[in-house]
Amino acid sequence: MEAAALAVFGDLVAGGVSQVLGKPTHGSSLDNTLRVVALEPTEWVLCDIHITALAGGYAQGYAFLWSETGRLLATASQSMSVSPQGSNTADPVPEAQRPG
Repeated sequence: MEAAALAVFGDLVAGGVSQVLGKPTHGSSLDNTLRVVALEPTEWVLCDIHITALAGGYAQGYAFLWSETGRLLATASQSMSVSPQGSNTADPVPEAQRPG
């Protein structure tokens, strides 16, 4: 697995916002960071994505990228502006509420 391919997986952090809100969203990256730990051949990459903040139309999150052998390949983090899919990008997504 090449570092450039891991960067593509790291950009999937934005998709985690849709999971938090339970509806499709559009995210525009403000910054992306990839920290490579190891490069090894793998047929697939497990992306363990966590959204750490969602407020005022912005979100932050990180991901652990694992190989099929269970080795940590990289960590990724991303900040993004977020809006409901199909809406005017000026319409912010409401703040997420922590369950229960």
